[in-house]
Amino acid sequence: MSTRIKRVNMAKPEYETSETVVFWDMDNCPLPNGYDPCLLAPRIDTELEDLGYDGPLMIVAAGNLYGIPNEFLRALSSTGVLIRHCIRGLYSMVIEYLDSRTSQSPMTLMLITTDSSLLDSVVCQIYKGVYVGYNLLLAHPPFYEIEDPHHRSLVYVGAEWLWTRYSLLKVSGFEEETRGLVDIGGFQKFSCESCHVDSFRNFADFIEHCETSELHQALREREWEREKAEREKAEREREWEREKAEKAEKAEREKAEREREWEKAEKAEREKAEKAREEKAEVEKAEREKADEVEKVEREKAEREKAEKEKAEKEKANNLEIGDEGGESSFEQMNLKEFEEDSNEERKKQMMDLRKNFMEQMNVAEEE
Repeated sequence: MSTRIKRVNMAKPEYETSETVVFWDMDNCPLPNGYDPCLLAPRIDTELEDLGYDGPLMIVAAGNLYGIPNEFLRALSSTGVLIRHCIRGLYSMVIEYLDSRTSQSPMTLMLITTDSSLLDSVVCQIYKGVYVGYNLLLAHPPFYEIEDPHHRSLVYVGAEWLWTRYSLLKVSGFEEETRGLVDIGGFQKFSCESCHVDSFRNFADFIEHCETSELHQALREREWEREKAEREKAEREREWEREKAEKAEKAEREKAEREREWEKAEKAEREKAEKAREEKAEVEKAEREKADEVEKVEREKAEREKAEKEKAEKEKANNLEIGDEGGESSFEQMNLKEFEEDSNEERKKQMMDLRKNFMEQMNVAEEE
């Protein structure tokens, strides 16, 4: 979006010398800080003349004047701008003006506002043919964007400016050489819509009325109460937003804490399960080692028993052979005293067993 001019066209022939009425919403489209109010009317006049609008020009500034310095209003009035105290906005004033107009001669209507309901109503009436012969011009601050579909898609929009120092309010140095402003629609130079009074002799009477009228006192008090209520409402909303943000932050912290606790618990469970697996593996390893040791001992015992058995059988066979050949038992030839004094108890026992077996065999052989 351009910061200078959005869209402008030269005036069509039927609007070059026709009337032009400008309604400026002072509440929604204030002048930039430091902007000289004496330059407003000449600046609008210059911009319109550059586009070929050379007919009579009327500018109406309307808004809630409470709090606006008198010097500002006096300077604005000195350039021919009509000032209207209006606390309800432009809507009713513009619609009433258009409805009261009986002539269908061409006229240019310029609206400087962000009131979408006003714009929609005017465009709708032009589109339907209720308002005939109007050429629509628009101006609004950069932050305000007309929603789609844009009004130019329904009716002809001769020009559209941004309400900035770089667009409609740009000072070129030629603003003082302008035509005089006129009263086109029966507007008085000063009027108060709140009191429906427009018979003020001069600016001083108008200001005195606004400052001293009982109705205005009541309206000011009501306005102050409204502003106070709005401030309190805004403060409540901010407090609610803060509480909402704090609750959301607290909920996030609690959620994060729960997640950390869950992760900690899961980690502890994993460590516990891992420790249990390691302990089980250690027990199984010890049992295997024990089983291997028992198996080894049993195997060694079996091997010893087998070896001893083989040895005993071999010795028995040898003794039988010796007995058969010599005819006299080797046990009978042994020195029994030396045998009994043998210090090797195991060998002594084996020999005693062999001797006993041998004697039994001998006895069996004799009986046969």
